This record gives sequence, structure tokens and C-alpha cells, in this order.
Amino acid sequence: MEKFFIKLSLFFAILSVIIYVINERYIIVINTSSTDKFKNVPEKIQICNFGSSHGANGYHYDDLANDYTCFNFAMASQSLDYDWRIMQCYQDKIDDNAVVFITISYFSFYGIDETKTNNFLSKNKRYYRFLPKEFIKEYDLKTDIFENKLPALTAYENLLIDLLRGTKDEDIMEDEESINMEIYTKAAYKRHFVNEKLDKNGERIQNQEHVDSLYNMIELCKKKGVSVILVTTPYLKEYTDIVIENDPEFFDDFYGIIDQVVLDTNVRYYDFSRDDRFQKDYGSFVNADHLNHEGAIKFVNILMEEIGELLITMQ
Repeated sequence: MEKFFIKLSLFFAILSVIIYVINERYIIVINTSSTDKFKNVPEKIQICNFGSSHGANGYHYDDLANDYTCFNFAMASQSLDYDWRIMQCYQDKIDDNAVVFITISYFSFYGIDETKTNNFLSKNKRYYRFLPKEFIKEYDLKTDIFENKLPALTAYENLLIDLLRGTKDEDIMEDEESINMEIYTKAAYKRHFVNEKLDKNGERIQNQEHVDSLYNMIELCKKKGVSVILVTTPYLKEYTDIVIENDPEFFDDFYGIIDQVVLDTNVRYYDFSRDDRFQKDYGSFVNADHLNHEGAIKFVNILMEEIGELLITMQ
């Protein structure tokens, strides 16, 4: 019996060492993810943006880095609700004369309650890495402990892949040469416009919480004296075409909401989704609706031309 307990103790000791090593390695991996940037949010941000993957991929401030303090608060699959929560948390980092771009994707206003979506738990846990608990939806202490102290134990689905790859980037970064445009656009349409976006009768679900979050962000920016601008980033023609083919009434609904927000708040809205400078510029995109690094630099430079008079106030 004594030998058995010795072997058992030795087994658990070895197992503990293995778990420790894997966990420490995985902590390094998640520290290279899209959430790592929140460890070094600069002070007095002059230009920044919020949004989902369209925002994460759409704004690269390389050409502005020497003249302005810039930051990208966007992440893949980030809702306007979490944009609002992040803005509240980091509002003191944003300069009073700043320009804030709020990215409005076609899917931004639609869908069921975010906490009821199939991937909510897996997506929500990333916010435990950089937001205080009062800003996290359905905060759970156990998840907090595991995500910040023992993340490898809750990452079983992609643990091996992430460890072998060495990074865990939740933002969209696909090899553009490997993407079949037809397959991608059909999958994107289903993901952005159908899955958890329609009710049992096939009617589009407008999510009022998302709309309210947008109003809240605008109000906060105005209270700070910050210039806030709504932006829909560029898409390739194939992406907008599949929307028109499958749901021609969508744009009346989408722009109806935008028009009402603009009317109520008197903010600017720039729509680049069907901009001729990008619709067929395949070299600027990773896929049908996400800009690559070079495309994002081009896009930001065009944005700066549009808001030139606001930049003068920062000088």
C-alpha cells in the first residue's frame, strides 16, 4: 500500500509539472493575441477606433505614428455593446480633442441577445484579460480565475493548435490566396446575416441593445468634447453583391437606422462599403470584407483626408 501511495504521489507530481509547463507556455501564447494590446493602452490618445474584425483589420495607423497617438480598440466579433463597455473603461485614455471612429458593420444592429449566442462563452472569456469585472457580461469568478491564472485548462478545443502555432490571434488573418471567393462570401453571408440574426419567421432581428450602445458611445464622446465619426469600412464588390442578391431590402433597413442615428446626434457617417476605390482593389483585401495591412493604411490615409480640419485642432 505504501508503494502505491508513493507511485500515486509521483504521478500527480509529474502531472502537476506538465500542467504547469503547458499553462505557462499557453500564457505566453495568449499574450500574443489581440487582447495583448490592452496591456499598453497609451495616454492622451488622439485618434482611435472601435469595432469588430472590420475595425481590427481596417485601421492601421503606420503613417500617422510619428505625428499622433493612435490606438485600435477593435477585436474580431466584438459587438457595439462591448465597444461601449471598453470605451467606458478606457475613456480617460482618450484625449479631449481626439477623433474617435466607431465602425458600423452591416451586422452591427442585428441578432439575438449576445449572451444567448452559441459562441458567447468562448468569446466572452477574452474580456477577462483586460476589463474589470463590472464591465464583463455575466461575470463569473471561476472563469476569471481560470482565464487569468490557468487558461490552458479551459482552452482544450484549440490548445494544441495554439501551442504549435505559437500565437492566438482572434482577429481575422487568413491567407488570401487560399480563399475561394464564392465559398467565402456564402459563408460570410450566412454568418453575418442569417445565423442568430433571424427569428423563427425568417424576419430580421433588430437588437435594440446594440443600437442603444451606439447612442451611449456618441453621448460619452460629446460630453468629453471628442469628435466622433461613424464609419463602414470598405468591402469588395462580391460581398455587397451577395447581400443584394439574397436580401435586397437589407440596405433600406440598415441605412434607415444609420440615418436616424445621424439625425438624432448630428454625427458624421462615412460609408466606404461600396466605394469605387476599393470595390475591385483585390490587392487591398485579405478576403471579401477584411482589408489587409496595406489596404488598411490606404483606407486610414483616405479617412485622414476626409477629416483634415479636425486634425488641425490637434496640432
